[in-house]
Amino acid sequence: MAAAAVSSMMEFAGIGALWLAVLFRAPQAVRQRRTRVFWLVGAGLAMTMTLHTDASCTWLRESALSAQAVHVLRNSIAVTSSCLVLHGFSAFLQVRGARRSLLWAGGAVVVSLLVRSDLSAVGFAGSPVPVAVLDSYWSGFLLLHVVAHAVACGLCVRAGVRGGSGGARFGLLAYGAGFFLSVLVLCPLAAFAASTGESSPLSVAPFVTGVQAGCFAVGVSAPLWAEVRGSSAKRRVLRRLLPLWAEITAGVPEVRRVPVAAAGREVFRSRAAVELACYRLVIEIRDAVLLLSGHCSAELVERARAHVVSTGVPPSRVAAAVLACWLRAAEDVRAQGAVAAGSSAPLPGGADLDSEIRFLLMVAEEYEAAPALDFRRAERSQPAGR
Repeated sequence: MAAAAVSSMMEFAGIGALWLAVLFRAPQAVRQRRTRVFWLVGAGLAMTMTLHTDASCTWLRESALSAQAVHVLRNSIAVTSSCLVLHGFSAFLQVRGARRSLLWAGGAVVVSLLVRSDLSAVGFAGSPVPVAVLDSYWSGFLLLHVVAHAVACGLCVRAGVRGGSGGARFGLLAYGAGFFLSVLVLCPLAAFAASTGESSPLSVAPFVTGVQAGCFAVGVSAPLWAEVRGSSAKRRVLRRLLPLWAEITAGVPEVRRVPVAAAGREVFRSRAAVELACYRLVIEIRDAVLLLSGHCSAELVERARAHVVSTGVPPSRVAAAVLACWLRAAEDVRAQGAVAAGSSAPLPGGADLDSEIRFLLMVAEEYEAAPALDFRRAERSQPAGR
């Protein structure tokens, strides 16, 4: 009894997780056409698994639907779900045109045969279930179900092993694990029980179904987690660049396009807005550095380099630390009203946006570190005009 309760709880938790993944992916599926079909695959799997639980069958039969109508509904949705699985994952085989149409035509034929057989069965509500109903279910749906999930399992494993982004590979392998459980565990158990009339093997089916639903939930939600991780990374970059941007543009206000408070609110906006804000901050920081370099002499840069080396800054961070040091000093020179003498300081940086961001993140850290602050104090203590 305790094992049955645990099995039922596992089934409920797995299917619940799958529905949550489907609901959370819905906005992305509406926006992006390329993810819509895989969202439909997940929704079809969730619906099929839900309708095949004992609780849902009991609830449907206690409602206005007849037992026969419940059986027809379950069969039809299950076949449609299997067609969706084949349709969605056939993209990996580049199946197009007439062959894809034949797939849906075959699915429609199977559904039609199931409905006809179910509706013609007599005494469905009695026990045992009539042979006509069992024949329609196991010879029709089960065969299509095995073929669809076996093909999808192979495609997912092949695509996951071949490579790609970490999130996509993990999601595909999770899909493959779910289809594997369906083909090699659930379907054989169901076929054995139907052919022998022995129901005891089906006692483990809810537990396996829960694990399978959990695998599908991971597969459905993997792109969402990848987007969340990417969005979180961009927000961390923005938060780390904001202090440097705020301080350096305070002394060069002409490069700043928005107030500090407005820039800080960008962290809480969409990923696209955060990416745009990061790009804008990088541009404005570089503009401020370019203007401040006009107040930096070659001698100042050499003093900054000697100071950085003497403090034991790691070689990989020397360029960033030197820039942070002379930026601190150049801000003071500009604040004193000195006229820019033209850019004479070297301007290190990255070759593209990503490497530029990585470099500026190091500059932001060194800008607040002790070497830069000590260098600024040392320069302030020197006599004017040195």
